[in-house]
Amino acid sequence: MVEGLYFPRLCSTRSADLPLSLESCQHFNISPPHRLDSAAWGRRRYPAVVVTFTLGGSGTLQYDGKTHTLRAGDCFHIHLKEPHRYWMTPGQERWSFVSFTLQGPLCLELEDRLLSQFGPISQWPEDTPLLADMWTLYETVRSGSRLDPHALSSNCYTLCMRLLAGTGSPSQAGELPNAIRLALDYMDATFDEHPGTAELAEQAGLSPFHFTRLFKAYMGQTPGKYVEHLRIKLAKQLLENPQLPLNEIALRCGYNEPAYFSTVFKRCVGITPSRYRRNSWKG
Repeated sequence: MVEGLYFPRLCSTRSADLPLSLESCQHFNISPPHRLDSAAWGRRRYPAVVVTFTLGGSGTLQYDGKTHTLRAGDCFHIHLKEPHRYWMTPGQERWSFVSFTLQGPLCLELEDRLLSQFGPISQWPEDTPLLADMWTLYETVRSGSRLDPHALSSNCYTLCMRLLAGTGSPSQAGELPNAIRLALDYMDATFDEHPGTAELAEQAGLSPFHFTRLFKAYMGQTPGKYVEHLRIKLAKQLLENPQLPLNEIALRCGYNEPAYFSTVFKRCVGITPSRYRRNSWKG
């Protein structure tokens, strides 16, 4: 028997040009004699990724020449154009899961990152925020109201970022992805040399588009703003030295024009470099 809901063909012409969109979602409770064998569905002829979280019971996944047993807390994510098959494990009483099919060029890039870091399956604790993100997306679709393609795309991106962040356990929840750490180290070493987004993305091993969104999701600001923050932080330190002229401080912080340096400094700090220096002397 099959219990659950399936929402197919969510993508519309409005979402066709989005880098990441939701094609379908489903929540199933499978029990004998039904086995839900994906082999009957065939392979996609277009880029798509399926993300499936096992809630209970047991399923089986064949992917990349290997067979995996899926239990509660297991989340698999695979390219649907690649040879694959998943079904309810014989002898089991049930298999319960929630699943999302994503499409668009960004989903393939994200899946490549997931496969390189975790393989096709990752394991999650019972109280993982990932499952909360999944239910939020599922209930948004289930409500049937105002299924804006851009809003659904944003929810899908949040889901993918949660997957990329790791297992979501308390010991790892605060850690940054390796790509972000690599970029931060590079920024610390080169912020006075005007590193651009493409250069930073290359250091992180990501496309500029994906890198910018991932960086902002974890750091709360764009890469350019973070570089600016590093420059102004150094400028504050150098301004405490009364022997350094302002034009030299500007150059050391990566600004060739002292006037532009003063403009940026005032915008970030609220006062000019000269006023900041005078205030620091008074302190």
